Amino acid sequence: MRATTAMNQLTGVTECNLAAHPRPDCKVVLPRHVADEASRALDATSRITPYPNGSPAWRDCLTRFLERYSMGTVAPVCELGELA
Repeated sequence: MRATTAMNQLTGVTECNLAAHPRPDCKVVLPRHVADEASRALDATSRITPYPNGSPAWRDCLTRFLERYSMGTVAPVCELGELA
């Protein structure tokens, strides 16, 4: 909580909380109970969504990404907009 408050003060943001995005090449270890809860939430969401494998637009974008870069490739962010 203190880190969020400090970062919000530095950035001048007051309406939303700080969000952190780990780098793709970092190792993140979650406590087991957090991972279990995330798994249950994802399972519930996948049962009620009309597109359990992604929306048609997402599937199309994913197909074009895989055709261009292949699975496991780190793609330049500036090029990803071309796929949308």
